[in-house]
Amino acid sequence: VYFFFQTKTLLPSYTSTKEQMQIDSPRLRITQTKKMYARNKETITVFYNVYTNPWSYGSLAKSIVDEQMKGIGSIHQVFVRSIGKPIQIEHATILQHDYKGDEPQTLELLYHFCVENPNATVVYLHSKGSFHHKKQNDRLRQFLTRGALSEECAHMPDQCNICSSRFSPHPHPHTSGNMWVAKCEYVRKLINPIEFAQKMEDIYHDGDSIKGITPGEVDKYHPSWFGLGRYAAEHWIYSHPSVVPCDLASDEYKFTWGYEGIPDQDFQIDLKIGPRFEKQVFQPFADPLRIQQEYLALYNEPAPKNWWGWDYYKD
Repeated sequence: VYFFFQTKTLLPSYTSTKEQMQIDSPRLRITQTKKMYARNKETITVFYNVYTNPWSYGSLAKSIVDEQMKGIGSIHQVFVRSIGKPIQIEHATILQHDYKGDEPQTLELLYHFCVENPNATVVYLHSKGSFHHKKQNDRLRQFLTRGALSEECAHMPDQCNICSSRFSPHPHPHTSGNMWVAKCEYVRKLINPIEFAQKMEDIYHDGDSIKGITPGEVDKYHPSWFGLGRYAAEHWIYSHPSVVPCDLASDEYKFTWGYEGIPDQDFQIDLKIGPRFEKQVFQPFADPLRIQQEYLALYNEPAPKNWWGWDYYKD
C-alpha cells in the first residue's frame, strides 16, 4: 500500500509549512514570480527542474543539486519545480512540487514567466542524472551546467536569443541534455511547451504538413531523429524560425550531440553564433526543407533572411 500525494507551493526553502502559499495554476504561480523579478530586473531567472526518486533517501539528487548550485552567481534568482521526493534546496524558491511529472511542466512555468516578462532573460536547468545515474549523464550535466550559468551566456550578444554549451542542428535543432539561457522576447513566441509534443506528433502524422516523408516512414525512425515524443522537450526552444543560437565550447571540441566526445567541465569558452561547424561534422540527417516545413506547420511563418540554415545548408 502506498499513498499518492501532490502539492503545489511557492515556498522559500527556509519557510515553514504553515506559511505555504497554495497556488492553483502556472499563471498564478508566475504572477508571484513576476513580483519577485520586478524587485531587481538585472537578475537572470533560473527555472530548475529537480527530480528525486521518491523511494530513495534523496542523497543522489541532493549531491547533484549541490554540484549545480555551486555555479549560481549573484545575478541568478533560482526557482525550483521539484518532482518525486521533496528535498532541501538552499538559496532557492520552491515554485511547485509534484509527486509525478516531467520537464514540459517546468518549461511551461518558464514560458508563462516570459510571456509576462518579455525583457527578461531566463535559464533552464535540470538535475540530469538523478533519474538515470550514469557517468555519461554526469559528464553531460557538468558540461551543460557550466554553459547555462556562464557569464558569456548571461551577456550573450544582441543578435543571439539562445545560448548553450553546444547547439546542434542534427538530427533536429537542439542542445543535447537541454540546458540553456534564452531571451524572453524570443521564448514568448513559442508554442506552450505542454502542447508542443502533441503538435509535433500531429504535423508529422497528418500526411500533409511535412512533405517528402510519410507518417509510416517517420515511425520507422527513433523519435530522437525528429524531436518527437520525449525529445520534443529538447526541440521546443529551437522550434521557432526566428531562433538565433549561440554556443560556447570552442572549435577544438568536436562534440556535437549525444554522448560521444563530451568536453570536460572546464572547457575553453569561445562564444560563436551557431551552428559552429560545417554540416559534415554534425553527421547530417535533418534537411533544410523539412525544418522550413516545420516552421510553417507550427507557427505559420517562413524562415527569415537571417535564418541560421541558409549558410549552413548552402553547398
